[in-house]
Amino acid sequence: NHIARMSAQPLHTTLLDALISEGLGVYYEEHWQNIFAKSQWGHILSKKQLLSEWSSAQKELSSDTYDFADWFHGRSGGHKCFTGYSLGNALVDRFFTINKGITMAQAIQLSSEEILLHSQMT
Repeated sequence: NHIARMSAQPLHTTLLDALISEGLGVYYEEHWQNIFAKSQWGHILSKKQLLSEWSSAQKELSSDTYDFADWFHGRSGGHKCFTGYSLGNALVDRFFTINKGITMAQAIQLSSEEILLHSQMT
């Protein structure tokens, strides 16, 4: 999934790109062969934590100097470990819930901004 995404879109240029790329990866993994298998890293945050972290993320979405290690691995103590994976998964899950006719192959071709817009999370 990451290789296919990289051929069409930036992988981690901005925080939004990283959230979407990793969210697509988690979503793909969890829905492999149409059998749902919940990942630990894709659901680490409670609903309340998701809302709080999403509020924080919105301030940095277009940043190309965001701290990947902190957002995704909690390395600087600013975010819980796997926050970025959980946020990305929530965005992508919402995108696919709202846009049922779109396949993964089509989604990886879309820009991060398009996925965000059609997830209706803004």
